[in-house]
Amino acid sequence: MVADSLSTALKTSFSSKFSGLFASAQVASEKIFLLKPQTYMNLSGNSVQAAAQFYKIPNERITVLHDELDLAFGTVRMKTGGGDAGHNGLKSITAALGAEYTRIRIGIGHPGHKDAVSDYVLSPFSAAERETLPSVLVKAMALLSL
Repeated sequence: MVADSLSTALKTSFSSKFSGLFASAQVASEKIFLLKPQTYMNLSGNSVQAAAQFYKIPNERITVLHDELDLAFGTVRMKTGGGDAGHNGLKSITAALGAEYTRIRIGIGHPGHKDAVSDYVLSPFSAAERETLPSVLVKAMALLSL
């Protein structure tokens, strides 16, 4: 969702590339790339690695935006490095790139029991959450400093 909002704000659109949906834009003197891997979550590192290698992007210039069970819904945090907290997408990206890339963690809350996590992360947002989403997207985009 953040990538879609960024694409709109940057007046660019996605096309298929690197086993994902890829877009690029110029912001001041910086070239910005957006990638939404279209692989299974546990293979998303392949997509990120392909784009990073093609454009020779060092890890310190890569920012991954992802959902975070360990943060309350709507909380947005940024960090560099760290573990994957069981997130299969982060496991794959870390296996492909190493752990030293920036992450923007977007809180989705936790369902309360680990057995409910799979269904929870694949379920649609509640009506109340959908109402809050625009402000969450703004917070996440603000951390990118574009």
